[in-house]
Amino acid sequence: MEKIKSTTQNGQDSFKSAHILSEFSKILLSIGNEMDNSVSLFDKIGEKNETFIKFEQSLQSPINSLIDMHNITKEGIYNFVYNNFVNIFRKHKDRFNFIHVGKTDFSDIVFFISTKDDDMKEVLSKNEFEYATGDLSQYLNLSFCFIEADMEKDLRNTDKIDLTNE
Repeated sequence: MEKIKSTTQNGQDSFKSAHILSEFSKILLSIGNEMDNSVSLFDKIGEKNETFIKFEQSLQSPINSLIDMHNITKEGIYNFVYNNFVNIFRKHKDRFNFIHVGKTDFSDIVFFISTKDDDMKEVLSKNEFEYATGDLSQYLNLSFCFIEADMEKDLRNTDKIDLTNE
C-alpha cells in the first residue's frame, strides 16, 4: 500500500515538474525567437533593436548576462502566472465587482478582489492556497486580498483589470 502511495506522489511531482519545465521551455523559445528576429533585422537593415543590444552586452559581460537571464526568467514566470489568473477571472467576470492588481514588499503580485458572492471567494482562496504550496511560489509571491465593493475608491498604486477583454 505504501508503495502505491509513493508512486502516486512521485507521479504527481513528475507531472508538476514536467509542466513547469514546459513553461520554462516556452519562455526560452520566446526569447530565442526574439533573438532570431533581432539578428534578422540587423542582417536586413543594419539596425540594432533592444534585444540585439542586450545580447551584445551579454557577450562582453557573461556574469551580468546570467543575472539578466534570471530577471528575464522571473519576468516570464510573472507573465505566465498573471495571465493565467486573469484568464480565470475573465471566464467568471460576472461574479466580480472589480479586480485590481498591485505589488507590495511581500508579494510580487497582489490581486485586490471584490466578489459578488462568497462561493467565488472560497474558490479563489483554494486557488491561492494551491499556488502557495506549488512550485512556482518559490519564484514568485502571489496573494489575494478580498475587499468590499465600496473600498475600490481607496485603492492606491494599483491597476484595474479589464475583465471584458477576452
